Amino acid sequence: MIRWSSVLLMIAAAALAGCGNLSRLGRSNGPPEVDQVDRLDLWVAPTAVQLTSRLAPDGIEIRLYLFSSSPSSTQPGLVRKGQFQFLAYEGRAVAGTEKEPFFQWEYSAEQMRPYFGADKYGLGSYHASLSWVPKIPNSNTVTIIAQYLDPQGRVVVSAPADVMTRSK
Repeated sequence: MIRWSSVLLMIAAAALAGCGNLSRLGRSNGPPEVDQVDRLDLWVAPTAVQLTSRLAPDGIEIRLYLFSSSPSSTQPGLVRKGQFQFLAYEGRAVAGTEKEPFFQWEYSAEQMRPYFGADKYGLGSYHASLSWVPKIPNSNTVTIIAQYLDPQGRVVVSAPADVMTRSK
């Protein structure tokens, strides 16, 4: 028979040892915030994913990390103001390209807030699925570029990430 006092003692010991502590993301005070974004790191799944009932891949899975060069900001965090843009180009493209995007997603910082959480390493990031329905890319590769537009009009651009849309 298990003694409840023993169970409570084990739970208390685990809590004191740090088990169940969510402070890596700052959950006790909310997630860490970044006042000024200086760098965007975009991670995109290498292949397009099927997000709807269509029989073909119709979107992407992204993870976006925002960094500041401020000494007080040591981990990626979330922002309260500004705009996010995700641009999809058919084929391979580079940041600042003159090419017209095949698809574009735009979200305010407030709209992106529910998508902020910890990755498997405990770092804060935005994690979202983006669908390009009703469009379908004609190429085997789509290049994704993320942009953050701060309230002062400054634009921070990620490195491009290629996604395979279908096998060749």
